[in-house]
Amino acid sequence: RARGVPSRGESRTSAIDTYNELFRCSMTRRAPSDANFTVPLSGGRDSRHILFELLRQGHKPGRCITALHFPPRGNEDARIATMLTQEFGLKHEIIPQSGSFYDAEAAKNLLTSYCTDEHAWYLETVSNIRARDRVVYDGIAGDVLSQSVFLTEERLRLFQTASPNEIATQLLSKAERKLSNLLTPQLYRSASLELAISHLEKEVKTHLDSPNPVGSFFFWNRTRREIALVPYGLLGDVPTVYAPFLDHDLYDFL
Repeated sequence: RARGVPSRGESRTSAIDTYNELFRCSMTRRAPSDANFTVPLSGGRDSRHILFELLRQGHKPGRCITALHFPPRGNEDARIATMLTQEFGLKHEIIPQSGSFYDAEAAKNLLTSYCTDEHAWYLETVSNIRARDRVVYDGIAGDVLSQSVFLTEERLRLFQTASPNEIATQLLSKAERKLSNLLTPQLYRSASLELAISHLEKEVKTHLDSPNPVGSFFFWNRTRREIALVPYGLLGDVPTVYAPFLDHDLYDFL
């Protein structure tokens, strides 16, 4: 596990320039060998960054695809992705949800060994990709390495000043009411909040000496244990899944 080193006073402008250059090098190393490659495109920064750099290097995807979400979540992703693909004259397919949210959750749980509360909405896209594509790009880790919703001033202060026990308590306590209603009484008693906190604080300790302890914790836990179940799990049958944000040089810098 790379620990990272603190910044040596590099300016924000210089850091952005270095980020751009390292990302371009990462994409050059992962240039598509087949012109018929696919870019899953959301309204988020990661997939846009990948698409823009592919186009800058002269690689036009065979198609971009965007999945619709189950209600009540909105579909801003599809709106923004449509604007982007129209601007660049790219083929764009929007993948609808054909079944129920419940059925998708049940199927996703089996496919991911009950290791995530996410990804049910992505199953239709996974089926579409597996049936048609040999090369696909995934934006895993772009957010948590460079600009993460988890990296707030409040959480950074928590990781810098609080004990591992206090940090683990803060991370876990918000979901307690949901779990008490979801789990059977016997399971809830045997998997108590106190036991979970004791388990998690050991992991928290391993990140406190990192320059960015919040980013380190969420990368090695949420990104590695949950988000990675898409490119390295659900898409495991696709011959080539490129993850350019995980390039060693780029990762080390970020």
